[in-house]
Amino acid sequence: MSDDDLKLIQIYREAPKILKEVLTGLSDIELDLSRAPGKWTIREIVHHIVECDLNYFQINRYALAHTGERYIFNAFDANVWNQTMNHNRRDVRIEVQLLNTIIHCLLM
Repeated sequence: MSDDDLKLIQIYREAPKILKEVLTGLSDIELDLSRAPGKWTIREIVHHIVECDLNYFQINRYALAHTGERYIFNAFDANVWNQTMNHNRRDVRIEVQLLNTIIHCLLM
């Protein structure tokens, strides 16, 4: 791997810790703030980050297990997931723990 690849992997490895630090001390009211009316809240963005990682985790695992094979990925509408998965009410701490687990499993 190149130095750039190794740097990117290190940034990815540290992402859950950084995300946890950024969120530490934020109240539910603060987590529910958005940049503007109709924009996602901090809480919703955190859930989106983790769900994207979950989806790409599966793609990466498949690629590692089946190198050279074609993987068909069903696209998803982030706005639909945001609503149907109740991101506006879910706890972000659990999501950050999940992100940490995903990254740990992927980079073992």
